Amino acid sequence: MLKEYDQGNITKEGVREEVDTFMFEGHDTTAASLQWIIYLRSIYPDVQSRLQQEVDIWYESLPADGKINPEKLKDLSYLECVVKEGLRLFPSVPLFGRELTEECKFASWLKESKNKIFQVRVPEGCSIIVASIGLHRNPEVWDDPDTFNPDRFLSENNVGRQPFAYVPFSAGPRNCIGQRFAMMEDKIVLASIIRHFNIKSTQSSDDIRKSAEIILKFTSGIMVELETRIF
Repeated sequence: MLKEYDQGNITKEGVREEVDTFMFEGHDTTAASLQWIIYLRSIYPDVQSRLQQEVDIWYESLPADGKINPEKLKDLSYLECVVKEGLRLFPSVPLFGRELTEECKFASWLKESKNKIFQVRVPEGCSIIVASIGLHRNPEVWDDPDTFNPDRFLSENNVGRQPFAYVPFSAGPRNCIGQRFAMMEDKIVLASIIRHFNIKSTQSSDDIRKSAEIILKFTSGIMVELETRIF
């Protein structure tokens, strides 16, 4: 960005706004995603066991100095599926807005009568809200949308899926500038927790209350038990 500033392609204000995005929009969102994924891991022991197998093999393959690079993180393929599925069910940012730069036509249909299509015209300059938390649970796109199933993000299961059906980091030219970094953060932190602890939830799903504010959070926290793994 500083190079682009030197070349006159971005202002000081633009640089400052991007740094604000890195610093202030990048910690609450990542913390929220980690909480939800830890919660999901705690109530699905089969997923936890499969993660431990992958992470144990991965840790044993690390170089002696313990350094981790982005290429090495790609080996945690099932963990990535778990993170993506967690973000599908509980996107850190459940709602985001856009201002239309041109008139748009939005089509919709009745589920019980798909031939009845309704078109809504929204004029330029209007603000619209995209509810990713609803989009990610659309039964027209996702089988058993309320079920936690990381396998739906295996490469063979992604074929033919509408690319804008899954937008935890928004999409298009104004998507999250830090999404790849956030995914790396999630994988590194979760891999460390998975390596060292078994996790068990001490709450029923009915006790979990969600609050869809700027960030999707628990209203009263989440309680889990950690048990140190013995090797």
